[in-house]
Amino acid sequence: MEEPQEQLAPQVEQTPTETITYQRKKNENHNGRRLLDHLPAGIKRIPEEIPAGQSEQAKYIGEVTSERLGFNPDAFFIRQIIRKKYVEPTGEIKIGSLPEQAIDKCEADSSLLAHIITSKYVDHLPEYRQQKIFARQGVNIPPSTMNSWVQSIGRYITPIVEEIKKQILAQGYVQMDESTIQVMQKDKTHKGYMWVINSPSLGMSYFEYHPGRDQSKPKGMLGDFAGALQ
Repeated sequence: MEEPQEQLAPQVEQTPTETITYQRKKNENHNGRRLLDHLPAGIKRIPEEIPAGQSEQAKYIGEVTSERLGFNPDAFFIRQIIRKKYVEPTGEIKIGSLPEQAIDKCEADSSLLAHIITSKYVDHLPEYRQQKIFARQGVNIPPSTMNSWVQSIGRYITPIVEEIKKQILAQGYVQMDESTIQVMQKDKTHKGYMWVINSPSLGMSYFEYHPGRDQSKPKGMLGDFAGALQ
């Protein structure tokens, strides 16, 4: 990344100022993917708040900006979340808390995560295809990064999925079948099986992927089901 060029500012009349000095540990650089500077930014300012543990003697010294990669139906954008920061007379820095996010310390905004999940499971767009679409828009998301996001969101909705399965198997009659699907692994594909248990009375279906179709797979899914199976 190019170093910013120094610019000359016009001379203005100086007013008396107070200099505050303090020490803090410098954050270490990491090798994680940096957000893209060429994207437009949507700024969200956190309402004025007093950070926890801040004393009345703390002085306002600036703001802290956190960035997440967001998405809307038309284009990517950078959502900037700006928080005020203060310094105590002791030199301790106080910063307002960040809003909760779907994945802790994730560079992706909730809008982008929702788009990826919806595209994959509702619009049937595999992750590798989404990565190619994003690349055409100037955003390169590594396969391992996108996959980790999907898995993290999946853990959040697991209780909902298990409840759907529980309600289906509580019915007296269910339907069950499997379909072959091509599973992507690096640059090759292999055959897998998507099993489904359907409840006509509830209008609900439960899906579960397995690499094979032997009898242990449906038996494991049905558990102690004691109704009629078609």
